[in-house]
Amino acid sequence: MVLVEIDNHQTWNAFVSSSQQGSVYATTWYHEAIGMDHKMLAVKNNDGIIAGTILAYRSGNWGSGPLQKYTGILFGKIWWEDFHTSERY
Repeated sequence: MVLVEIDNHQTWNAFVSSSQQGSVYATTWYHEAIGMDHKMLAVKNNDGIIAGTILAYRSGNWGSGPLQKYTGILFGKIWWEDFHTSERY
C-alpha cells in the first residue's frame, strides 16, 4: 500500500461515487463550486484506491471544507465485503 495524491478529478469523483461513504461534499466539483482549493489523498494498492479523503485549503491551512465533516475518510471496496455475515464468524 502507498499514500498518493490523486491529480485526476475524474478518477477521484468516480471513487467518491463508488464508496459507501461517498457524498457530494467529497467531490472536486463541490469544492470548485464553493471556490476552495483542494487536494485528494488516497491509499492505493494493486487493485486501486482503498481509502481516501479530500482536503480543502483555507486561511493558509489544509483541512476540511464546509460540510466536509459529513464525509471524513472514504473507503473503497475491500476484500471482506464479498462475505456474508454468517461466513465471517
